[in-house]
Amino acid sequence: MSVYQVDGQSNSPPIPDWRLFCFDECFDVRLTNVPSAAPRPQYKKGAKQFKRIDAEV
Repeated sequence: MSVYQVDGQSNSPPIPDWRLFCFDECFDVRLTNVPSAAPRPQYKKGAKQFKRIDAEV
């Protein structure tokens, strides 16, 4: 999944920035009360790196 990471740990600075994650390898994902600032910079609907897209926000 492609996400805009705004907080937490990362092996590749800087945060915030776009990241690619394997959905089944995410262990500490949770909803917050932080309002969305969507659309985020550099958002690309229909990103070509994915074979299949089930939903886009």
